[in-house]
Amino acid sequence: MTPGAPYQTLAQYQSDNISTNNDKNRERNIRLSKILALFTVGAVGCTGFLALFVGLFLLALFVIKLLWAWTIPDLFPGAVDQGFVAGSISWFTAFKLAIFVAVFGSLAGFKRGKD
Repeated sequence: MTPGAPYQTLAQYQSDNISTNNDKNRERNIRLSKILALFTVGAVGCTGFLALFVGLFLLALFVIKLLWAWTIPDLFPGAVDQGFVAGSISWFTAFKLAIFVAVFGSLAGFKRGKD
């Protein structure tokens, strides 16, 4: 049957409308699947980024605490003995130092990116 020709039977009319509706539904499903794929990739990417950030932050805490206990008493033995400098730090202090380093490191990276 040629497009625009009159329908000979009701079955031809219904068949043509069903195929048109199927095409529309197929296009709608493709659009929805693309949107869902983008959302899923975004969610997975965001989750992965957060997991990476938390992992690196915990690693930074451990490194700061370990390096402080290892280097500060050797570098400043007199100051540690007299109580001017702490020989070891708590996890909360290491957390605050990690935030401090991260903020200033990001500012330095931001300024370097502008040049």
